[in-house]
Amino acid sequence: MSCGKPVITSLIEDIFGSPYRGVLPPILNAKTDDQIFNAFLALKNKTKRLQMGKSSRNWVKKFHDSDIIIDRFINIYKSALYKK
Repeated sequence: MSCGKPVITSLIEDIFGSPYRGVLPPILNAKTDDQIFNAFLALKNKTKRLQMGKSSRNWVKKFHDSDIIIDRFINIYKSALYKK
């Protein structure tokens, strides 16, 4: 995803969405053999493949930018330090 490539994976949406304010990544969610096969077929479409890659890269930049991660860690550390 960070390299701007589409991703096929198995994702438990109820668990994954919560840290990202319910915004799921632009992936092809495939759990069964048929779903995986259909995901590969979908990626044969060059326009769809390029659009998914671009969306994936943008999603990573939005949720995993170094400034965002640093702020998250600072808040965690502050919370741990000032807990009573």
